[in-house]
Amino acid sequence: MHQPGVMVDIETMGTSPRAAVLSIGACFFDLGAEPGEVVSTFAANISLESNHRAGRAIEPSTVLWWLSQSKDAQNAFLAGPHEALRAALTRFNAWHQALSPVPHRVWAKDPDFDVVILRDAFHQENIVFPFKYFMSRSVRTILDLAFGDEIPAPPNPGVAHSATDDAVKQAALVQMAYRQLGVD
Repeated sequence: MHQPGVMVDIETMGTSPRAAVLSIGACFFDLGAEPGEVVSTFAANISLESNHRAGRAIEPSTVLWWLSQSKDAQNAFLAGPHEALRAALTRFNAWHQALSPVPHRVWAKDPDFDVVILRDAFHQENIVFPFKYFMSRSVRTILDLAFGDEIPAPPNPGVAHSATDDAVKQAALVQMAYRQLGVD
């Protein structure tokens, strides 16, 4: 593995940095691997109660948006077990620290959403955020550079709005973009 990265995806109850986090999904992948090939995944469903106790925001417009999504998408975060926000973040850090080689990038679609909200949650819970500011990369940007408006379908797309399925799908798209751009 010569270009290790972590793809993160979260599902939330809002769009502000203080939004309640319903689920965290992530995968560890090599940018040069076959599209869809990942080394390790992380999944956590987080209780709304722990988000509420932490003062995280639940926005009515996002609740209504979730009600319009597929049952599979809703079940992805409704299915248990649910854990406290602090426990999920601590477990995420342990997962990240065990990765080898150390990932040089954290990818998200988009870092201005996923990474910002995760960073806020880590800081709020007084847990060290595992990524430095310069490590963030945008899935949207690389897809635009590689494919423009003609983004191909990824292999095995999984359930839309399942955080781990979305992370794996987005990693596959980045791997496809790297191939398209001839980046090694």
